[in-house]
Amino acid sequence: MGALPLTGLLAAALCLPLAGCESGPGEPKTVAITTYHGLPSGIRPPTLPTMPDAVAVLQPGDRLALTFWGSGSCPTLPVAVDVVSRHEVHVTVADPHSGACTADYGPTTSVVQLDGTRVDTTTDLVVSLSGRPGPGSTLIARPPR
Repeated sequence: MGALPLTGLLAAALCLPLAGCESGPGEPKTVAITTYHGLPSGIRPPTLPTMPDAVAVLQPGDRLALTFWGSGSCPTLPVAVDVVSRHEVHVTVADPHSGACTADYGPTTSVVQLDGTRVDTTTDLVVSLSGRPGPGSTLIARPPR
């Protein structure tokens, strides 16, 4: 019986990093192939008063990096990606965490795989967002240079 609680604590500790953990019952599951704290490579941290609440960047291999600012323990995550056209995708995001969240404020980046046969990742891509409180947002994701 002593090993069971330790096993549960170890499993909980391993799931603290964002990538690879299942959401609980009734909570959305992310479509990200990876999620990490921080900004995508090559992106400089924004400064106040112009700090955005979201950033989108195209990455090599037909990938889209989406960065949202908020709680580090309860980040906003992509739960669906729909192709609108070769030059636009619609991303539905959610906060798939039901427990208490830390009061920190920082960037969390989620990377989603796009279908390069349906989306042109060699030019600017319009990324429309929904699922967050308030009006939807539209971002422009630029390809790597």
